[in-house]
Amino acid sequence: MKTFFAVAAVAALAGSAFGQAFSESFDSGIPATWSVVNAPGSAVSWGSSTGNGDGNYTSGTGDSAIASSDSAGPGAYDTSLVTPSFVVPTIAATLSYTLNFQQFGLDPSFGNVDITTNAGATWTTITTYSSDTPGGGLFVVGSGPSVNSSLALFAGQTAQVRFHYFASPASAWDWYFQVDNVAVTGIPAPAGLALAGLAGLISTRRRRA
Repeated sequence: MKTFFAVAAVAALAGSAFGQAFSESFDSGIPATWSVVNAPGSAVSWGSSTGNGDGNYTSGTGDSAIASSDSAGPGAYDTSLVTPSFVVPTIAATLSYTLNFQQFGLDPSFGNVDITTNAGATWTTITTYSSDTPGGGLFVVGSGPSVNSSLALFAGQTAQVRFHYFASPASAWDWYFQVDNVAVTGIPAPAGLALAGLAGLISTRRRRA
């Protein structure tokens, strides 16, 4: 019984050390903790799919985030959807999301997934989308792949991720970049687990007394 109690205590405390640094489903739109950053003169801005009159074209459900050149019409565009700051887990740090990126083909457009560890002074590109995502049908609800990217290179650092949609010509008129179910998961610093184990031992000792 005492052994079971100790194991349960450690498991309960250690369980809080596993899981998500953050997650967002966009089911209530883009939250105030996120930032939409538009370059001067950008004709396109990130918004919710429902607010834009679109469906969720990723493999997610409910609402999603979308930057749509198709809706905006011809013009220059450069818009970023930026997460709040988070500490990258120390072990098995992973960025996951669902998406649908569609490229019209005449004007080159790009969807970059970037990370910063210096509050946006510089960005490192994790993934670039420049052609239609496999499995993502054009304006097809419930399509688009799920993606998992390792953040191991940034473990333990305070970071932000951005979804950057842009085109090179000033007269671009393309389709869209849509994302949903963004999450960062992993295990925090080992010290957190050590504290969990210590708490379990203390609890056991108290029961014995």
